[in-house]
Amino acid sequence: MPLPESPFRPDRDRASRRDGVSAWRGFSLIEALVVLVVAGMALMLVFSIGLRAVDAGFRLGRRSLETADLRFADETLRRIVRGVEMAPLAVTAPAPTAATARFAGDARGFVGDVLLRSATPCADAGPVRALNVRLQARPEGDVLICAAPGRAPTMLLDLRPRRARFAYSDDGAAWRDGWRPSRLPLGLPAPPREQSVYVRLTTDDGAIQLIERASSGRPELAGRDAPRPDAGGLPAPPTIGEPQL
Repeated sequence: MPLPESPFRPDRDRASRRDGVSAWRGFSLIEALVVLVVAGMALMLVFSIGLRAVDAGFRLGRRSLETADLRFADETLRRIVRGVEMAPLAVTAPAPTAATARFAGDARGFVGDVLLRSATPCADAGPVRALNVRLQARPEGDVLICAAPGRAPTMLLDLRPRRARFAYSDDGAAWRDGWRPSRLPLGLPAPPREQSVYVRLTTDDGAIQLIERASSGRPELAGRDAPRPDAGGLPAPPTIGEPQL
């Protein structure tokens, strides 16, 4: 009669232990390398997405700041042009020149008497004699500078890397690089009338274009708010020149 098989056979116990050790051992070296490669690629993807998000955030913030600066400079330049104290169109002898005119301009900027309704980086609110607004050329592009007598020049707008120029028009259609005051023909029996000019600032790439109108207003009111010689030793009449930072 055969004996029953013992449940405690050593060879079976050793096989069971080997199977348990194999199951407990986990990943092989190749499997571990594959896991590390996949995890590394996932981390690289996460970091690249994060870096792109951070870069996009910085670019958006920089663009927002540039837009805010452009809007501020745009409004400041418009206030200056609107505040220009032009003389009415009248019979004058001799004809006004850049040295005697209250406003004159060329392709690089303009200079004139201005009545500022509010403070600007260029000057405080009130009448300003010979406020100079000029484009200054830098190697990498143009910057817009404003300078009031007795004050250091201020950068109003950084246009780099663009180049820019001013233009002037009597009707907003035909533009020219310079502007000087006009006069009525001698002997013409006509009262003084309003004189105005459109001032345009454009960049070479067309990204920035600003148009504003300067006017003498009603002739009977001209000069009412003009700067007075006794209001603090005002400088000489305007001349075209380029302020330096």
